Amino acid sequence: NCARTYTVQPGDTCDLISAAQGVSTFQLANANPQVDQQCSNIFEGDTLCLALAGQDCQPTHVVEEGDICNDIAADAGITFDQLRANNPNIDDNCLNIYLGEV
Repeated sequence: NCARTYTVQPGDTCDLISAAQGVSTFQLANANPQVDQQCSNIFEGDTLCLALAGQDCQPTHVVEEGDICNDIAADAGITFDQLRANNPNIDDNCLNIYLGEV
């Protein structure tokens, strides 16, 4: 039950697609289990699901240098626990976010 789709363009990466389409990196991965963890098996013309029906997180944030989870959560008007619930790929100490991640 895909709510939105995207056709992969030349030069696309999962992070670029996530940022441009307003979906979290986790959400994109969760909706496309056929895509490997490194996102190295997407190709021009592939159709990706951007969000499963009822699970489309908005708004999103692209991680920038100096970002910490508590600030990202506060800017979105949510708690750190809510941020983690929506992004279970984030570890307990928020040490595994990286530049360009959505």
